[in-house]
This record gives sequence, structure tokens and C-alpha cells, in this order.
Amino acid sequence: MLLEKRLLEGELSGEVAAELRSLLGYARDLEQQVEDLDLLHATTVEASTALENELSVRNELVTGFLANTSHEIRTPLNGIIGQAELLIEEMRDDGLDRYERDLERIIGAGRHLVSLINDILDLSKVEAGRLELRTERVDLHGLVHDVLEGCSPLADRNEVRLWSDLDPALEIEGDPLRIRQCLLNLVSNACKFTRGGEVKVRAWLEGDLVGGQVFVSVADTGIGIRPEQLTSVFEPYRQAHVRTGPDVGGTGLGLAYTKTLARRMGGDVKVVSEYGRGSTFTLRLPAKAPPDARRTPLPP
Repeated sequence: MLLEKRLLEGELSGEVAAELRSLLGYARDLEQQVEDLDLLHATTVEASTALENELSVRNELVTGFLANTSHEIRTPLNGIIGQAELLIEEMRDDGLDRYERDLERIIGAGRHLVSLINDILDLSKVEAGRLELRTERVDLHGLVHDVLEGCSPLADRNEVRLWSDLDPALEIEGDPLRIRQCLLNLVSNACKFTRGGEVKVRAWLEGDLVGGQVFVSVADTGIGIRPEQLTSVFEPYRQAHVRTGPDVGGTGLGLAYTKTLARRMGGDVKVVSEYGRGSTFTLRLPAKAPPDARRTPLPP
């Protein structure tokens, strides 16, 4: 301000005055640019808030639509499954066993569709932040044993040996249903893409039960994953083995759901793989559930 006054009063002249006028011009330009940036920042924040609100509303609408649609689909599917089961019992009583295999195929297809619908709905709930978790003590050894039992028919079909290595006393705090879903996805995937090999589940604790981390690895000797496909293996509706192995079905939601759900529980899932030799997926979870997982119990 003082320099401007002296320039206006003619106290400065010549090259000094010219340089000062140039500098003052730059200063005014910078001041205007700062004002423009402030305005742009305010506009950006406002637009970002509006976009977040719009996305939140859309997520709510999509989740609600999927919930209603899945209910409308699952209700008749469950009716078909139940009726087919009754027909099997009646036909056995009447000695019409020759139709049992056809009815079992109907039941299997119906249950598969219900499972796919549940996966889509659960993934949408997790992404929308609407999936609530319950917190309780989890017997990890018993849970892994149950998962291996559940996957044993698939393992037997592919001649896969299932075995585990973990401390029988290992317990963590978390949602047993969601942890089971994660492990079931990982173990069943390993069995799908392994022929005549083995799948090994290991679990260990790093740190203590208060602030430590629990790791559960699922290692297989299957076909493995190509290096260029590792970056997309956890993306929804993408199947890393589409061009590397047999057609085993599925929607490509299992791994995406597992990773999203693990992060919701305060953990994560990583993978290392060597094409042609197998893969190892490792689920990491906090030994003690984070506070936000205890806000509200999950309904039965």
C-alpha cells in the first residue's frame, strides 16, 4: 500500500517505478487467483457433498430394490425346493425311486439360485454400509472344522485332501456367521480349482488377543492364477480362472464379497499365486472386533 501511494505521488520514477508497477501487477493477479481458488474449493466441497448425498440415496434405492426383488424370487424358489423334497419322500413311499435323481437336480438348482441371490444381496448391503455385525467369542478351530466338513463333498468329487493346522484353543472376537462365510468362500474356491491335490487351512495369532491380528490362510495345489489376473481377482463379477481352468460356474462374487466383508470387520484378504502350482489366500481379522462392529446386533 505504501509503495502504491509513493508511485501515485510520483516519488519513484524510472526503472525502479516500472519494476514496482510490474510487481504490483503480479501481486494483484496472485490475489485474484487466490480468490478464484477459494471459490473453486468452496464449489468443489459443495459439489462433493451433493454427490455423496446422491450416491447415498442411490445406494439405499439399489439395496432396497435388491432386497425386494430377492424376496420375490426366493419365496417361489423355496416353495419349489420344499415341494420337490416332499415329492421325493412320497415317491420313495410309493416305490417310484426312478424319479428321485431328477427331483434332486431341481432341488440342487433351486438352492444354487438362492445362494447366488443371497450373495448379490449381501454384497450390495456391505457396499451400502447396511450390513450389521454381531460380536461374540468365536471358536476358530471349531468353525474351520465345520467349514471343511461343509466342503468335503466338493473335495471328494475333485479328489482333494482337506486338512488344517491351527491351535484348538484359538478364539477370537467377531461375527461367527460372517467369518464362516469368508472361509467357506475361500475353501470352496480352492476345492473348485484343484484336482487330485490338497487344500490346507492354517491359522495363527500375531500379538495378543486385545490388539493382535489373526491370520487364516487357505493354500491349494490347484491351477493357480496368472500374474496379469491377480489385480482383478477381487473385483465383482470377475472370475480369475475363466481362461486358466475348467468351467466350474459361479458369478465371480465370492472373492469380492469376502474381501469387502473382511474390510467391514476391520481386516482384509490377500492372495499370492504361482500359475500352475496353486494359490494361497490369507484372511486377516482383528483378534478383538473393532468398536463399530458392536454398534447394533445382527438380527437372527
